Amino acid sequence: TTTTTTTATLSSVVTQSPTTETTRTSTVFGELCINGSVPSTQSQCACGAGCVVCQHDGALVAGPCELCNSTLFGFQGDCIPRCPDNYREDDNTRQCRAITASASTTTTTT
Repeated sequence: TTTTTTTATLSSVVTQSPTTETTRTSTVFGELCINGSVPSTQSQCACGAGCVVCQHDGALVAGPCELCNSTLFGFQGDCIPRCPDNYREDDNTRQCRAITASASTTTTTT
């Protein structure tokens, strides 16, 4: 039996078998790191490469990126120069957006 519990960015996975039980818990990201500082504590922090705002644990661990710099696009918590296939670059939000069937279909009437 596998149970997955997700609250904000906290995730716990518990796997049980007749003879063993394993629990793994990820870091809790309760703060934001904005331009190198955690606003609530004024402490210094660091996000990943190209990231301006990221989730942060308030101490040392940077989490997923929330906002990339003006030359990169956010995709699955990272900042990348070009979005992958089936995604488009959104210049307003600096995020990769999935291309939907309706957005990629052009109808021409003659």
